[in-house]
Amino acid sequence: MQEIVVRRRENVDVITLNRPFSKNALTIEVIDHLGELVSSSEAKGVIIAGSGDVFSSGLDMSHVPTRMDAAEAALSRLVAAVVGAPRAVVAALNGPCIGGAVELAMACDVRVANTSVFFEIPAVRLGILYRPEGLSLFTRKLSQETLSRLLLLNERIFAQAAVSAGLVSQVSDDPLATAISLFSVEGLNEGVVAATKEQLVAMFEGAVDHAYYQAQRERFAEALRQDL
Repeated sequence: MQEIVVRRRENVDVITLNRPFSKNALTIEVIDHLGELVSSSEAKGVIIAGSGDVFSSGLDMSHVPTRMDAAEAALSRLVAAVVGAPRAVVAALNGPCIGGAVELAMACDVRVANTSVFFEIPAVRLGILYRPEGLSLFTRKLSQETLSRLLLLNERIFAQAAVSAGLVSQVSDDPLATAISLFSVEGLNEGVVAATKEQLVAMFEGAVDHAYYQAQRERFAEALRQDL
């Protein structure tokens, strides 16, 4: 059985974690393969989903205990691939999202979830100090209160509460179909989408390059003038 399944739907790559026997737990090999698929996609957009009734239970703890450093490094590479992808990446959350999978979901640009979703990061319960790279991503996306609930109190945050907490963009009975529909707008300029995402990421990281922005703006403006 393939542990990751890729299907092209309406010019969108749907990448599905397919390890239902382990609740789609993330091994180092699966993490690296997922990152490669996101980086190499040439579709209009990418959707990351999970098979069965769980998005992902996080790092596969049966593989990780003796390879924690390698697993965390792999997760950092995956987050960088998702954040740096020159197209929108949407998480279609079909159920619980736990541990490192929360980081994967938060790296995505948009998250659509069904009503059975909950978010949980059990690091403190497991005696694991969450690494700085992951905390940096969380602090760019989530409030201090939400992070305290997840990281200090090990709280499970369910669907509707997850929306107000900023963990979920919207709730849907069919998150995959809703995620695909987000890419249905006609006439989106893929080059501008890529450049805009790059600027958004730079802003979140406090590293806006105004000279680069002006150069890109002029390039796209010139392309528009030539089309007139």
